[in-house]
Amino acid sequence: MKNLYRLFRRKGIYYVENAQTGRQQSLRTRDLSEAQALCAARNEAARMPSLNLAIGHAYLSASDPLMPTRTWTAAMRAVQETGRPSSRARKARAFGAACFDQIRAKPIVATIGADLLAVIEAGGRSANLFARTLHNYALKAGWLVRPVLAANDWPGLSSVGRRGITQDEHDALLAKERNPEWRQYLRLLWEAGCSQGDGAMLTRQSVDWEARTLSFRRRKLPENSEPTCLAIGARLESLLSELPQAGPLFPRLRLMTAENRAGHFQKLCARAGVRGVTLHCYRYAWAERAARAGYPVRWAKAALGHKSTAVHLAYAKKAGATCPSLEQFEGEIVRLLDDDQNDEDRMLPS
Repeated sequence: MKNLYRLFRRKGIYYVENAQTGRQQSLRTRDLSEAQALCAARNEAARMPSLNLAIGHAYLSASDPLMPTRTWTAAMRAVQETGRPSSRARKARAFGAACFDQIRAKPIVATIGADLLAVIEAGGRSANLFARTLHNYALKAGWLVRPVLAANDWPGLSSVGRRGITQDEHDALLAKERNPEWRQYLRLLWEAGCSQGDGAMLTRQSVDWEARTLSFRRRKLPENSEPTCLAIGARLESLLSELPQAGPLFPRLRLMTAENRAGHFQKLCARAGVRGVTLHCYRYAWAERAARAGYPVRWAKAALGHKSTAVHLAYAKKAGATCPSLEQFEGEIVRLLDDDQNDEDRMLPS
């Protein structure tokens, strides 16, 4: 194995030069034997990690011939092949970011914590999330012998401050939107709380006037999942009567990609002076309105297609519900009981 450092003299002073980086450093001595000893010590210190790594590769190759040379590109490719088509596309966009170029061609077993931290520093929160995904996949697949970063050494995932769109913001957006189909689309998101993709793909078959329900299956859930079924109220009925009576309810919007719809909405927000919201915030708005109104959580979960109560409560956490006074609540309960008693009295035969 070649030495990493070479010895040379300049103006009577001995120096060493790193053969890989070209960096030169003075040994601060004029004694040849002392300089040779210092240079040999540096070469020995550099040689041992390389020797240990070479020995480790020899052992690893016996069980997995590709392990010493397998790069993070293989891990990215494997992670991208799992999940729904929308999830695969999102992973492909994330791993295509420039920050992942720092480890793309690097062997997985030769990766150190500083490599992943550099990726996270360059890519921010998204890189942090997907670097964790890559790291955990490599561990489970046996491509990493031990964690590169301990659990406490990963930078924290800063939470995104999502909130619901307010009534005033919704009205301002409708006032600035000139396209009738887009106005109807925003009204549907406000009334139904569906995702932007599910709303854009609705057809007339989703509407059952006999049962007075709007039903659809969330596109992100498995095909055998229970569909969302929402009773049609007065405002939703008025909206549905304005939409096409056959075929797609939003024939132009359904042809747009999610990115195009999101881009149009951001331009609309800029015109209306609305900040800090996306199309997805209509789902937060529906959850917050339901929480303020005292809508049962089990119904709200079913309406939004949430399987987890924790996820649903996260959507509704900024509802800011004002509890009625106990005096008012007691009075309302007494009134309801009196009404029920009066109804029963009217039903009794005279």
